[in-house]
Amino acid sequence: MNTAEQSTFSSEVGGSTYGDRLVIKDRYHILVEKRLPHLDNPGGAEAYAVGRITGEGPALFALVCKEHHFLRTEALQNFSRLQNAKCLVPIESAVCPWPLDGLRHPIMIFEQPRGPKLGDTAGGPFQPWREDQVRDILLSSVIPLLGEMEDRYLTHRGIRLENVFFGDLTQSDVVLGEALSGPPAYWQPAVYETIESAMANPGGRGEGSPADDIYALGVLILMLLNGGNPLAHLSDDEIIESKIERGSYATLVAQIRLSLHMVELLRGLICDNPDERWTADDVRLWLNGRHLSPKQPILPRKAQRGFTFLDSVYYSAEGLAFALARNWSLAREVVLRGQVEVWVRRSLADDEKADMILRATQSVGAGADGEANGDRALAQVLIALHPRAPIRLRHFSARIDGVFRALAVTYDDLASQAHFLEVIKGKLWQSWIEFQKVSRPEHNSYKRDFGTAVRRLTQNRPGYGLERVLYEFNSGLPCLSPMIGGNFVGDVKSLMVTLDRMAPSDPDDKMPIDTHIVAMLAAHHTGMPEAILRGLGERHDEATYRLDMLRLLCEGQRAFGPAHLPALTRWFSDLCTPVLESYRSRETRERLAREMQAEIETGSLNGLFYLIDDYNTRLRDNTGFDQAQALFLRCAREAAWIRAGGLTEPAYVKKLARPIAATVSAVGASLSLLVMTLLYVT
Repeated sequence: MNTAEQSTFSSEVGGSTYGDRLVIKDRYHILVEKRLPHLDNPGGAEAYAVGRITGEGPALFALVCKEHHFLRTEALQNFSRLQNAKCLVPIESAVCPWPLDGLRHPIMIFEQPRGPKLGDTAGGPFQPWREDQVRDILLSSVIPLLGEMEDRYLTHRGIRLENVFFGDLTQSDVVLGEALSGPPAYWQPAVYETIESAMANPGGRGEGSPADDIYALGVLILMLLNGGNPLAHLSDDEIIESKIERGSYATLVAQIRLSLHMVELLRGLICDNPDERWTADDVRLWLNGRHLSPKQPILPRKAQRGFTFLDSVYYSAEGLAFALARNWSLAREVVLRGQVEVWVRRSLADDEKADMILRATQSVGAGADGEANGDRALAQVLIALHPRAPIRLRHFSARIDGVFRALAVTYDDLASQAHFLEVIKGKLWQSWIEFQKVSRPEHNSYKRDFGTAVRRLTQNRPGYGLERVLYEFNSGLPCLSPMIGGNFVGDVKSLMVTLDRMAPSDPDDKMPIDTHIVAMLAAHHTGMPEAILRGLGERHDEATYRLDMLRLLCEGQRAFGPAHLPALTRWFSDLCTPVLESYRSRETRERLAREMQAEIETGSLNGLFYLIDDYNTRLRDNTGFDQAQALFLRCAREAAWIRAGGLTEPAYVKKLARPIAATVSAVGASLSLLVMTLLYVT
């Protein structure tokens, strides 16, 4: 991200509190006392009724987001540009102090759905839909929207029974619920997700592609035709295992009776191969009466002899990979003994896959880091067995485009951090790309991003490391620094304003930066001088270290604003006492202390920095000190000489007497000549 930040939640001026009323941008006021729990986000974002200050219009509600790092802020602006009205998109957004806890939270305002949820039955069965209802109510409403989203390469990732509403009380159309208050597909049950996405941790499912939304739409149609979830009796793991072995269509349809026309649609929507899955245009053609022929699902290749693992027998590499990933410690022993490689070579007759597995297991070695190497080898074996599956390492599981988001969602978990570091530094992402059968254009961008992440992690100084990767590759992520105190700070300008607001009246040497703040500044400001970050890491002396801190925030204020930060400037004026004391001239120190007060009034960190670290001032101080030091040394030597009796030494007296005698003689002779001349004249 360059210095011209783009963030819908960048404005600190968005709301104000008047008693119990929270006013948003002078147009709306949130009715704090009027909760709308049926519109809450599953992750804790709370819904409240909203009133209009001026004008009239449809009923509104506000979503107050408490889990800041879950927001899809980077997608918010793109959603607001959608022309199709069949989706809840924010009509306004702001960061405001919430009256109930005093913290600043992002708030999004939407139009209230005019009808109930499609799945408003507490998860139980409901009256099945007719096929004409699916066609005329659901598809006629949703397909134009998904077509527009495909054109913009946007994904909703929240299409599920509980997140689709009737458009009005007549129930003649539908609207999709909001999809921005959580990571992509974070709240999606596994039944709605493709095999690969369902295997990933919820935070690592990634933005995905429009094909993921098409798949979820197909599952939703089956839910409606069946009058409920046909797989409600199965666990997520059982659903995934069945989809792997039997295919998604066979797993989901099971005993549901469908017409041939609907079978054609659902085979196209719930196709496990994303390249063969229907698009919104294909569904539009189907709605217009054109018959398409979706290909029959290609099931995993079956082995001649099954592989027994934990009392279960597996006949496909994909099914075995899923079982191994769920039992990591035992699976590592089995893989390192070579049993999987032998089975793949003999029973599956897949020498290419077997060679990949052999290379992975041979790279383990017997070093002190054998367990970590074994984990890495098993992760590579899982990729070889099921290349399209997520990258899996112990409890870490993320699709290739969800790896960095997975770090953000589970950042507070040290084990998840360690697994993420192993995925990046161990280059499991590179193994995943190499094992793909089809090379895609996005693979190059993955290589570039992950390569950059490796370099960031190997640089051991402030502004780099894990925090730098966290903010650089999650562009909408707010600052997670404890110094922010739970407030939402989504960009550098908001960060500067928040630091100014939270500046202590008595700093007592409390520093205004930590690793998160430095990393966020470095990630958002592409022109950040490396000398600043290098200076913060080297920390030669206290005065220089504090100057580097000040210079870092100067760069933030210069690039992003605001121009007036009086409290933060006062904070630094107190912290920069060691810098003032580094000047030798008392007169200079007193002058700078007086002028610092003027800079505090202007609130300019740059002005403060250039005042206390001015080159000419420093040069005059150093020159004056050198001169004073030389004078002092000369005087000290003379005083010591005098104390040692130098004035009465014969040699010194003799040396001094000769020029004095000559001078006296010359003066005497001159006076005599003058007297004689005067006598002669008179």
